[in-house]
Order: sequence, then structure tokens, then C-alpha cells
Amino acid sequence: MRVDPHPGQARLWAAWRESVRVVHAGRRWGKSFALAVEAVHYALARPGSAQLIASVSIDQARVVFDAARRFLEENPLLRHLADWEETVETPFPTMVFRTGSVITARSTVRGGKYIRGHGFDRAIVDECEYIDDRIIDEVIRPALLDRRGSLILSSTPRRIGSAMWRERMRLSETRPAAVVWGPTWENPLISREDLEALRARMTASQWRREIEGLWAEEEGAIFRLSDIMAAYESADWPLPEEPRPGRAYAAGADLAKLEDWTVVVVLDATEEPFRLVHFERFQRQPWPMVADRLREVFRRYRARALVDATGVGEAVMDLIRDVADGVVFTPKVKADLISGLALALERRRIRFPFIRELVEELQAYQVDDKELSTDCVMALALAVAAAGHRVESVENFIW
Repeated sequence: MRVDPHPGQARLWAAWRESVRVVHAGRRWGKSFALAVEAVHYALARPGSAQLIASVSIDQARVVFDAARRFLEENPLLRHLADWEETVETPFPTMVFRTGSVITARSTVRGGKYIRGHGFDRAIVDECEYIDDRIIDEVIRPALLDRRGSLILSSTPRRIGSAMWRERMRLSETRPAAVVWGPTWENPLISREDLEALRARMTASQWRREIEGLWAEEEGAIFRLSDIMAAYESADWPLPEEPRPGRAYAAGADLAKLEDWTVVVVLDATEEPFRLVHFERFQRQPWPMVADRLREVFRRYRARALVDATGVGEAVMDLIRDVADGVVFTPKVKADLISGLALALERRRIRFPFIRELVEELQAYQVDDKELSTDCVMALALAVAAAGHRVESVENFIW
């Protein structure tokens, strides 16, 4: 296989003999491609081997799986080594090789239910910082025992004290070659000018995690990480979920300003915990198109809807007053919305499938949010309020 890795990817591959490796890297560093190529190489070099690609959701697990599949399909010298007739997409994406090797992708939801009872020669756990540590220690590691399998923990750093962080600290002392750190700028395809422009829009801790690929303390965070994780750990339904007769729905929408995003969230609010059944995020659309999209979603679910009507939001509200109520974001209203969302998370009143943009915004949210992306947070907070968590100041500012 002829591949031209950048220096960080080369360090990862050079340590292939290590039984445990930790890869903590910034966004767009190229870890998915590097892991995918190595998975293909392992499958071909070790006939009859079984590899697991696991992540917090099946969509996230597919990132590495699909990269491996594309690598095979686009390489004429390797393509014939896969048994495409035996390769399947459901119930779990599984690639079969003529060597008898298998690569399968599975999610870690429901306590690792879809992994328990299976054995693997190697496990690649992608974005493991979003996974409950118990799944890694009690489900994935035991799945490797009878085959003396190897483990790769890979993620953009999130949580100091996590299983990945602890493993990284241990290996740094004993097997330093097994720890691969990769800042985003190590990828030669990434422009340093673009990175510096991005730096101006990120907090110091966001930059350290997302670009430098290092752990950072999140000071002043409003939503506890344990509450956020509890909301998505057992939620594995596909999105969107079509409306069903007899169900009550509530929706929230935060509207884009300049370079922000318009985010629409719909909850099934028939009973608690509320279930997120629709999520979409888009930008740079003219107001009439935004209004048409909101109208279509709200009517389809027959949802009680609350929409950000602050500033430029008035232009959209003028077009959708028949299907939604507008909320003016005063400091008091915003504080009450955030408090309502924090309470819903803390008391396990809301569940949602893993949506990376939403999870990251929740984790990073602080009281002083002027420099933060908050579109997902505010849309969810509005939906929670619409679902029945009455907030006096919000009711006073609906028009």
C-alpha cells in the first residue's frame, strides 16, 4: 500500500506493535484516515482477524469504517482482496476480506449491548472521550482478552481524568512511543492562516482541545459533563423520527446572525424524559427560505414552537406567527432558559442521540457566552421551555 503520511500519522503507524495506543489529536489532523489505513493493513496482514471500530454512535463509528472502505475501493491493487458480496451494511456495517478477516463498526450505546459477547483481535475506539469510561473498561477491554487483542483509544481531548487521559498518563511514563499527540497544524493540507482566523473565534480552552489536541480545564461550565453524557448514552434512535399519531411535540429554533447557524430542535414531549426526534442546522439562507423551512417542520410535527425573535429574528417571526411564538432574549429570559435546560439535564428529563455539535456546545457553554457558539444550546433550551417547563420571564417575553 502506497500512502504518504504526514509526520504524526507516521508516528502512529511506527508504534503498531504496541498493545495499547492513545491518539489525542486536534480536529482535521487526519486520525480517521490513519486509523482506517492501518485497519485495512491489519486485516490483510493477519488472515482471519476480527477488528472492532467502536464509537459513541453508529454514525461516528462509520467515520473510520467508511474511510477504510473508500481506501479499498479507490485502490485497484487492493480492491479485489475484499469480499464485497459478504460485506454488509446492516444491522452493523461489516467488511469481509478474502483473507477471512473482518472489520465491523458498532456503537457503545445501551451499556455496550452490541459489543458484549463478541471477541476481537483489535479494537479501535474512536472519539472515546464521549464514551462512558465503564464501557471501555468493562466491555471493550474484556472483548480483547481471549485473543490477547490490542487497543487504540483515539479522540479529540475532552475530559481530564477520563479513561483515555489516565491511559495516556500511564503510557507516557512506561511506553512513550504508544502515545501519539497531533495538533491540527501537523496536517499539511490545513492552512495556518485559516487556523489563526479560527483562533480569534475560540476560547483558550477550546483552542487547546480542538486545535492543539490537548486536555484543558473547562472553567465556568454551566452544564455538567455527566448530565450531558447521561442524555445520549442510551439514545440510539435514528434522526429524524417521523411524527406519530397521538404524540405531543415541542420545538425550538435559534436563528442565525451573520456567520452563526440556524438550529431547529423538535422534542417528543408526550412524557418524560423528552426525546429529541428532529435536529437540523444550516446557515446563509435568506429569511424567506428560513421561514418556509421552520413552517414546514413545525406543521409536520404539529409542535408548540418557540423561536428566537431577538434583533434580526423579527424578520422571520413576521412570516411564521401562525405556527410559532417569538421569544425576545433579554438577559433575564436567557438566564431562565439556560437554567431550565440545566435542570432538565440534571434531572434526566431529556434524551437525545449523540449529535457532536450539540454535545460540544453544551460542554463548552459558559455564562459569558459572547465568544461561544450557542445556536444548538439555545434551540434546545427553547424546545425544553416549549415542552412545558414554564419559565415566567420567558412567558412574559413571548410575542
